[in-house]
Amino acid sequence: MTDNTNQRLLATLRMQRMTQRIRCGPTQAMLVSDCLGSCISQPPPQPDKQVDKQSNVGLTDTLSGRPVYLGAVYRDEGHGSNVEWYRQTAKQSDPSAQFHLGTLYEEEARSGIEQSRSQALHWYHQAAEQGHVEAQFQLGMLYSEGDLVDANAQEAFHWYRLAANQDHVVAQFNLGVLYEEGRGVERNVSQALRWFLKAAQQGDMEAKYSVGVIYDRGQGGIPQDLKEAAYWYYQAAQQGHAIAQFNLASMYHNGVGVTKNMACAVKFYRMAAEQGDATAQFHMGVIYEGGIGVPQNFAEAVRWYLLSAKQGYRPAQQNVGVLFLRCVSGVPVDYEQAFYWTKQAAERGHVTAQVNMGIMYQHGHGTQKNLVLSHMWYNLAASADNASGVKGRDDLANIMTKDQIALAQRLALEFKPLED
Repeated sequence: MTDNTNQRLLATLRMQRMTQRIRCGPTQAMLVSDCLGSCISQPPPQPDKQVDKQSNVGLTDTLSGRPVYLGAVYRDEGHGSNVEWYRQTAKQSDPSAQFHLGTLYEEEARSGIEQSRSQALHWYHQAAEQGHVEAQFQLGMLYSEGDLVDANAQEAFHWYRLAANQDHVVAQFNLGVLYEEGRGVERNVSQALRWFLKAAQQGDMEAKYSVGVIYDRGQGGIPQDLKEAAYWYYQAAQQGHAIAQFNLASMYHNGVGVTKNMACAVKFYRMAAEQGDATAQFHMGVIYEGGIGVPQNFAEAVRWYLLSAKQGYRPAQQNVGVLFLRCVSGVPVDYEQAFYWTKQAAERGHVTAQVNMGIMYQHGHGTQKNLVLSHMWYNLAASADNASGVKGRDDLANIMTKDQIALAQRLALEFKPLED
């Protein structure tokens, strides 16, 4: 069975899969209970002290100390007068009442009451213009997403900036995204980094990851600093950010930005994999198949490969297909499983899997022998300059009829790879 050695090697480049997007609220961070200090000794940054700059007027909850407004009390008790109470208080220029009135109208607008749309925007604007930070953030989000109002990146930038200047952590993150992507403002990675750092220092997980990516890539005038990248990936990884965990694992594996340490690499790969990250699951399969930093265990390799393969990750589909053919310890030969997973990868354009499909159809492994389909798969791999595909196609042509070859060529031309 053909086996591409490169498919067995862990990637030397880190996965910098940008998940940044405008967020509507705080990220729920999962705290990692394991002691990770042995991998990076530097402590996390101390978040800035937060000052509540919002002036609120109302009753006070004696347990929590938070303001409680009569409108909210009426709502909890099932009264229909909460809107009227908020309206009367809002007319007295109370920004918190104006904001809450806006949320009530927004709820009505989402339930199909069209006239409430303009009322929601009106009261959000009234509150925001008085400095109500949540109203400013809400307007930024609405203008960014084009929700209840036409999308307007400049307006989104304006309101996010006002909220960010009041230490609204998600507004700070979203403002960083706008600067990085050049939406509503000229692209400026230095400003993006500044706002990501502000949010990161407040503990925002996505912001920490984003700081790591900027330092990792070295972009927009920011010099590459792999030690800083590793540090910020670690901060995000502690809070359960799967891609940060994967990136940090790759850095430990390759000794980039940190001292090479396979124990730490395996730890962080596993953490990301256990969260369902398909790429990390594939790497766990590679680790167990090769006995890299762990005892070699083919059954465990198959387990991780299958978890990744079922998410459509082509390298895992290819590798698990090969393992089902190799007659290795703990993994019985299974031609049907081998054929199924190899085909999944081949149909999605994995060149080595296409060569293997040619072999399986040529010899009838896991399927009926079919020289036409064998030639088709070899030909597809050959079109990607794969030497094994070229050899398999040319050797097979010597024992095929002209009609068979013509059909195989037509099928190869008609082939469209499946989307992941």
